[in-house]
Amino acid sequence: MTRWKLHRNTLLVITADHGEELFEHGFIGHASTAIHATMYDEVLKIPLIFHAPSRLTGGLILKGQARQVDIMPTILDIVGLPIPTSIHGVSLLPRMKGKGEERSLPAISESISAGYQSTLEQERTVLRSIRTEDWKLVCTQGNEVEVCKLFNLRKDPGETTDLFHVEREMASQLKKKLHASTIQMQTKQLAMLAREKVRFNQDDIPRDAKLEKPVILSPKDQGVIRLSKESGQLVVSWTGDKKLTYVIQYDVGKDFRNLKGSIPAQGTRKVFGPLPREAWEPLPYWNPYRIRISPYGLEEYWSDWIEFSIEVPAKH
Repeated sequence: MTRWKLHRNTLLVITADHGEELFEHGFIGHASTAIHATMYDEVLKIPLIFHAPSRLTGGLILKGQARQVDIMPTILDIVGLPIPTSIHGVSLLPRMKGKGEERSLPAISESISAGYQSTLEQERTVLRSIRTEDWKLVCTQGNEVEVCKLFNLRKDPGETTDLFHVEREMASQLKKKLHASTIQMQTKQLAMLAREKVRFNQDDIPRDAKLEKPVILSPKDQGVIRLSKESGQLVVSWTGDKKLTYVIQYDVGKDFRNLKGSIPAQGTRKVFGPLPREAWEPLPYWNPYRIRISPYGLEEYWSDWIEFSIEVPAKH
Protein backbone atom coordinates (compact mmCIF):
# COMPACT_ATOMS: atom_id res chain seq x y z
CA MET A 1 0.00 0.00 0.00
CA THR A 2 2.84 2.40 0.85
CA ARG A 3 4.60 1.78 -2.47
CA TRP A 4 1.55 2.92 -4.45
CA LYS A 5 0.54 5.42 -1.75
CA LEU A 6 -2.83 3.68 -1.35
CA HIS A 7 -2.69 4.30 2.39
CA ARG A 8 -3.41 7.96 1.71
CA ASN A 9 -6.68 7.18 -0.02
CA THR A 10 -7.86 4.09 1.85
CA LEU A 11 -10.53 3.95 4.54
CA LEU A 12 -9.50 1.75 7.45
CA VAL A 13 -12.07 0.85 10.13
CA ILE A 14 -11.05 -0.89 13.34
CA THR A 15 -13.80 -2.33 15.54
CA ALA A 16 -14.97 -5.55 17.25
CA ASP A 17 -18.12 -7.63 17.57
CA HIS A 18 -18.32 -7.46 21.37
CA GLY A 19 -16.36 -6.88 24.54
CA GLU A 20 -15.37 -9.37 27.22
CA GLU A 21 -16.22 -9.81 30.89
CA LEU A 22 -13.19 -10.22 33.14
CA PHE A 23 -14.90 -10.98 36.47
CA GLU A 24 -16.36 -7.46 36.79
CA HIS A 25 -19.68 -9.15 37.57
CA GLY A 26 -18.48 -12.62 38.50
CA PHE A 27 -17.98 -14.12 35.04
CA ILE A 28 -15.30 -14.27 32.37
CA GLY A 29 -16.04 -14.31 28.65
CA HIS A 30 -19.27 -13.44 26.84
CA ALA A 31 -22.57 -15.14 26.02
CA SER A 32 -21.20 -17.85 23.72
CA THR A 33 -18.20 -18.70 25.92
CA ALA A 34 -19.53 -18.22 29.44
CA ILE A 35 -22.97 -19.69 28.53
CA HIS A 36 -24.30 -16.73 30.43
CA ALA A 37 -25.37 -13.64 28.51
CA THR A 38 -25.26 -10.18 30.09
CA MET A 39 -25.65 -6.61 28.86
CA TYR A 40 -23.02 -4.97 31.05
CA ASP A 41 -20.80 -2.31 29.48
CA GLU A 42 -17.75 -4.56 29.51
CA VAL A 43 -19.57 -6.71 26.92
CA LEU A 44 -21.24 -3.92 24.95
CA LYS A 45 -18.36 -1.44 24.66
CA ILE A 46 -16.05 -1.94 21.67
CA PRO A 47 -13.37 0.11 19.89
CA LEU A 48 -14.35 2.12 16.82
CA ILE A 49 -11.60 3.86 14.86
CA PHE A 50 -11.89 5.41 11.39
CA HIS A 51 -8.69 6.21 9.48
CA ALA A 52 -8.99 7.99 6.12
CA PRO A 53 -6.28 10.67 5.63
CA SER A 54 -7.86 12.00 2.43
CA ARG A 55 -11.30 12.41 3.99
CA LEU A 56 -10.97 12.80 7.77
CA THR A 57 -8.97 15.00 10.14
CA GLY A 58 -6.83 12.89 12.45
CA GLY A 59 -6.81 12.95 16.23
CA LEU A 60 -10.54 13.65 16.68
CA ILE A 61 -12.33 11.90 19.55
CA LEU A 62 -16.12 12.04 19.39
CA LYS A 63 -18.02 12.61 22.59
CA GLY A 64 -21.11 10.55 23.29
CA GLN A 65 -21.81 7.00 22.26
CA ALA A 66 -21.81 5.51 18.77
CA ARG A 67 -23.43 2.24 17.74
CA GLN A 68 -22.47 -0.73 15.59
CA VAL A 69 -25.45 -0.01 13.31
CA ASP A 70 -23.85 3.39 12.58
CA ILE A 71 -20.70 1.86 11.07
CA MET A 72 -22.08 0.91 7.66
CA PRO A 73 -23.86 4.24 6.95
CA THR A 74 -20.71 6.07 8.08
CA ILE A 75 -18.56 4.08 5.65
CA LEU A 76 -20.99 4.73 2.80
CA ASP A 77 -21.10 8.43 3.64
CA ILE A 78 -17.31 8.76 3.79
CA VAL A 79 -16.82 7.12 0.38
CA GLY A 80 -19.69 9.08 -1.16
CA LEU A 81 -22.21 6.26 -1.72
CA PRO A 82 -25.96 6.57 -1.01
CA ILE A 83 -27.25 5.25 2.32
CA PRO A 84 -30.22 2.85 1.93
CA THR A 85 -33.32 3.83 3.86
CA SER A 86 -33.59 0.29 5.26
CA ILE A 87 -30.43 0.76 7.37
CA HIS A 88 -31.15 1.26 11.08
CA GLY A 89 -28.08 3.36 11.87
CA VAL A 90 -27.04 6.90 10.99
CA SER A 91 -23.81 8.31 9.58
CA LEU A 92 -21.31 9.64 12.10
CA LEU A 93 -19.61 11.77 9.43
CA PRO A 94 -21.52 14.97 10.31
CA ARG A 95 -20.39 14.59 13.93
CA MET A 96 -16.82 14.00 12.74
CA LYS A 97 -16.98 17.29 10.84
CA GLY A 98 -18.62 19.16 13.71
CA LYS A 99 -21.92 19.57 11.88
CA GLY A 100 -24.05 17.00 13.69
CA GLU A 101 -25.66 17.04 17.11
CA GLU A 102 -23.24 16.06 19.84
CA ARG A 103 -26.00 14.23 21.71
CA SER A 104 -25.95 10.58 20.67
CA LEU A 105 -28.87 8.27 19.92
CA PRO A 106 -29.94 5.39 22.20
CA ALA A 107 -28.17 2.07 21.52
CA ILE A 108 -30.17 -1.16 21.36
CA SER A 109 -28.50 -4.51 22.08
CA GLU A 110 -29.83 -8.07 21.97
CA SER A 111 -28.63 -11.56 22.83
CA ILE A 112 -29.93 -15.00 23.69
CA SER A 113 -28.91 -16.60 26.96
CA ALA A 114 -25.99 -18.72 25.75
CA GLY A 115 -25.15 -17.21 22.37
CA TYR A 116 -24.53 -19.64 19.53
CA GLN A 117 -24.32 -22.50 22.06
CA SER A 118 -27.91 -21.96 23.21
CA THR A 119 -30.25 -24.92 23.27
CA LEU A 120 -33.76 -24.61 21.82
CA GLU A 121 -35.00 -23.93 25.34
CA GLN A 122 -32.36 -21.24 25.94
CA GLU A 123 -33.18 -19.56 22.61
CA ARG A 124 -36.57 -18.68 24.07
CA THR A 125 -34.92 -16.34 26.58
CA VAL A 126 -33.92 -13.05 24.99
CA LEU A 127 -31.92 -10.25 26.63
CA ARG A 128 -32.49 -6.75 25.26
CA SER A 129 -31.10 -3.45 26.46
CA ILE A 130 -31.39 0.22 25.65
CA ARG A 131 -28.48 2.49 26.57
CA THR A 132 -28.29 6.26 26.63
CA GLU A 133 -25.31 8.29 27.79
CA ASP A 134 -26.78 8.42 31.31
CA TRP A 135 -28.97 5.32 31.71
CA LYS A 136 -29.24 1.68 30.73
CA LEU A 137 -32.30 -0.56 30.91
CA VAL A 138 -31.79 -4.33 30.57
CA CYS A 139 -34.80 -6.64 30.13
CA THR A 140 -34.81 -10.43 30.12
CA GLN A 141 -37.82 -11.74 28.20
CA GLY A 142 -38.82 -15.39 28.31
CA ASN A 143 -41.20 -17.95 29.82
CA GLU A 144 -44.02 -15.41 29.45
CA VAL A 145 -42.38 -12.96 31.87
CA GLU A 146 -40.18 -9.90 31.55
CA VAL A 147 -37.65 -8.91 34.23
CA CYS A 148 -35.85 -5.57 33.91
CA LYS A 149 -32.98 -3.76 35.62
CA LEU A 150 -32.10 -0.07 35.43
CA PHE A 151 -28.65 1.46 35.96
CA ASN A 152 -27.54 5.07 36.32
CA LEU A 153 -24.34 5.05 34.27
CA ARG A 154 -23.21 8.50 35.41
CA LYS A 155 -23.32 7.71 39.12
CA ASP A 156 -22.84 3.95 38.88
CA PRO A 157 -20.59 3.14 35.87
CA GLY A 158 -19.93 -0.32 37.30
CA GLU A 159 -23.65 -1.15 37.06
CA THR A 160 -23.88 -2.47 40.60
CA THR A 161 -27.18 -0.93 41.79
CA ASP A 162 -30.51 -1.79 40.18
CA LEU A 163 -32.82 1.27 40.25
CA PHE A 164 -35.76 -0.21 38.31
CA HIS A 165 -38.16 0.04 41.26
CA VAL A 166 -36.70 3.37 42.42
CA GLU A 167 -36.54 5.48 39.25
CA ARG A 168 -39.94 4.32 38.01
CA GLU A 169 -40.53 7.15 35.53
CA MET A 170 -37.17 6.69 33.80
CA ALA A 171 -37.66 2.91 33.77
CA SER A 172 -41.08 3.32 32.17
CA GLN A 173 -39.78 5.71 29.50
CA LEU A 174 -36.87 3.48 28.50
CA LYS A 175 -39.04 0.36 28.55
CA LYS A 176 -41.49 1.94 26.11
CA LYS A 177 -38.62 3.02 23.82
CA LEU A 178 -37.07 -0.46 23.95
CA HIS A 179 -40.37 -2.14 23.08
CA ALA A 180 -41.10 0.35 20.30
CA SER A 181 -37.63 -0.15 18.81
CA THR A 182 -37.98 -3.94 18.96
CA ILE A 183 -41.31 -3.81 17.15
CA GLN A 184 -39.96 -1.42 14.53
CA MET A 185 -36.92 -3.60 13.76
CA GLN A 186 -38.96 -6.79 13.53
CA THR A 187 -41.56 -5.11 11.34
CA LYS A 188 -38.79 -3.99 8.95
CA GLN A 189 -37.30 -7.48 8.97
CA LEU A 190 -40.68 -9.03 8.15
CA ALA A 191 -41.20 -6.57 5.31
CA MET A 192 -37.75 -7.39 3.86
CA LEU A 193 -38.42 -11.13 4.11
CA ALA A 194 -41.73 -10.65 2.34
CA ARG A 195 -39.90 -9.10 -0.64
CA GLU A 196 -37.16 -11.73 -0.70
CA LYS A 197 -37.35 -14.32 -3.46
CA VAL A 198 -36.67 -17.84 -2.26
CA ARG A 199 -34.09 -19.50 -4.51
CA PHE A 200 -33.11 -23.14 -4.49
CA ASN A 201 -29.77 -24.84 -5.04
CA GLN A 202 -29.72 -28.62 -5.42
CA ASP A 203 -26.38 -28.76 -3.61
CA ASP A 204 -28.06 -27.43 -0.45
CA ILE A 205 -29.90 -30.73 0.11
CA PRO A 206 -27.96 -33.17 2.34
CA ARG A 207 -27.55 -36.47 0.51
CA ASP A 208 -29.17 -38.49 3.29
CA ALA A 209 -32.06 -36.05 3.78
CA LYS A 210 -35.60 -37.42 3.61
CA LEU A 211 -37.86 -35.42 1.32
CA GLU A 212 -41.57 -35.56 2.06
CA LYS A 213 -44.59 -33.31 2.21
CA PRO A 214 -44.60 -31.68 5.68
CA VAL A 215 -47.56 -31.90 8.02
CA ILE A 216 -48.01 -28.85 10.24
CA LEU A 217 -48.27 -29.92 13.89
CA SER A 218 -48.60 -26.52 15.51
CA PRO A 219 -50.64 -24.35 15.34
CA LYS A 220 -53.69 -26.51 14.73
CA ASP A 221 -55.85 -25.84 11.69
CA GLN A 222 -58.79 -23.60 12.64
CA GLY A 223 -57.24 -23.23 16.08
CA VAL A 224 -56.97 -20.17 18.33
CA ILE A 225 -53.62 -19.11 19.79
CA ARG A 226 -54.09 -17.43 23.17
CA LEU A 227 -51.08 -15.38 24.23
CA SER A 228 -50.75 -14.68 27.92
CA LYS A 229 -49.14 -12.41 30.47
CA GLU A 230 -46.56 -9.77 29.54
CA SER A 231 -44.87 -11.57 26.66
CA GLY A 232 -45.51 -14.55 24.46
CA GLN A 233 -44.34 -16.80 21.72
CA LEU A 234 -45.81 -18.33 18.61
CA VAL A 235 -44.40 -21.79 17.91
CA VAL A 236 -44.70 -23.31 14.44
CA SER A 237 -43.69 -26.98 14.11
CA TRP A 238 -44.03 -29.61 11.40
CA THR A 239 -42.96 -33.08 10.35
CA GLY A 240 -39.85 -33.50 8.24
CA ASP A 241 -36.09 -33.83 8.28
CA LYS A 242 -34.30 -31.58 10.79
CA LYS A 243 -31.26 -31.35 8.51
CA LEU A 244 -33.26 -29.49 5.85
CA THR A 245 -34.03 -25.83 5.46
CA TYR A 246 -37.75 -25.13 5.05
CA VAL A 247 -39.83 -22.20 3.93
CA ILE A 248 -42.87 -20.95 5.84
CA GLN A 249 -45.18 -19.19 3.42
CA TYR A 250 -47.72 -16.89 5.05
CA ASP A 251 -50.90 -15.11 3.97
CA VAL A 252 -52.05 -12.85 6.80
CA GLY A 253 -55.22 -10.77 7.05
CA LYS A 254 -57.80 -9.88 4.44
CA ASP A 255 -58.66 -7.18 1.91
CA PHE A 256 -56.61 -3.98 2.41
CA ARG A 257 -55.01 -5.44 5.54
CA ASN A 258 -53.13 -8.30 3.92
CA LEU A 259 -49.49 -9.38 4.02
CA LYS A 260 -47.89 -12.23 2.09
CA GLY A 261 -44.37 -13.56 2.05
CA SER A 262 -41.93 -16.36 2.91
CA ILE A 263 -39.66 -16.98 5.89
CA PRO A 264 -36.77 -19.50 5.82
CA ALA A 265 -36.41 -21.83 8.81
CA GLN A 266 -33.75 -24.40 9.67
CA GLY A 267 -35.13 -27.70 10.97
CA THR A 268 -38.74 -28.50 11.77
CA ARG A 269 -39.52 -25.78 14.30
CA LYS A 270 -39.66 -21.98 14.25
CA VAL A 271 -40.26 -19.87 17.35
CA PHE A 272 -41.49 -16.29 16.94
CA GLY A 273 -40.78 -14.32 20.11
CA PRO A 274 -40.61 -13.75 22.96
CA LEU A 275 -41.90 -10.24 22.40
CA PRO A 276 -43.22 -7.56 24.77
CA ARG A 277 -46.98 -7.18 25.10
CA GLU A 278 -46.98 -4.09 22.87
CA ALA A 279 -45.87 -6.31 19.98
CA TRP A 280 -48.59 -8.90 20.54
CA GLU A 281 -51.57 -6.61 21.06
CA PRO A 282 -52.00 -5.63 17.36
CA LEU A 283 -51.83 -9.25 16.14
CA PRO A 284 -55.59 -10.06 16.39
CA TYR A 285 -56.29 -7.22 13.92
CA TRP A 286 -54.46 -9.30 11.28
CA ASN A 287 -56.62 -12.42 11.74
CA PRO A 288 -56.86 -14.88 10.12
CA TYR A 289 -53.35 -16.26 9.71
CA ARG A 290 -52.72 -18.80 6.95
CA ILE A 291 -49.45 -20.72 6.54
CA ARG A 292 -48.02 -23.62 4.58
CA ILE A 293 -44.53 -25.17 4.62
CA SER A 294 -42.20 -26.78 2.10
CA PRO A 295 -38.56 -27.90 1.94
CA TYR A 296 -36.58 -24.93 0.64
CA GLY A 297 -37.25 -24.39 -3.05
CA LEU A 298 -39.20 -27.62 -3.68
CA GLU A 299 -42.61 -26.49 -4.91
CA GLU A 300 -43.96 -30.04 -5.23
CA TYR A 301 -43.64 -30.63 -1.47
CA TRP A 302 -45.87 -27.86 -0.11
CA SER A 303 -47.95 -28.83 2.93
CA ASP A 304 -51.66 -28.10 3.03
CA TRP A 305 -52.61 -24.58 4.07
CA ILE A 306 -53.77 -24.20 7.66
CA GLU A 307 -55.62 -21.24 9.14
CA PHE A 308 -55.61 -19.99 12.73
CA SER A 309 -56.40 -16.91 14.78
CA ILE A 310 -54.62 -15.09 17.61
CA GLU A 311 -56.18 -13.77 20.79
CA VAL A 312 -54.61 -11.49 23.40
CA PRO A 313 -56.24 -11.27 26.84
CA ALA A 314 -57.52 -7.89 27.98
CA LYS A 315 -55.43 -5.94 30.47
CA HIS A 316 -56.54 -6.18 34.05
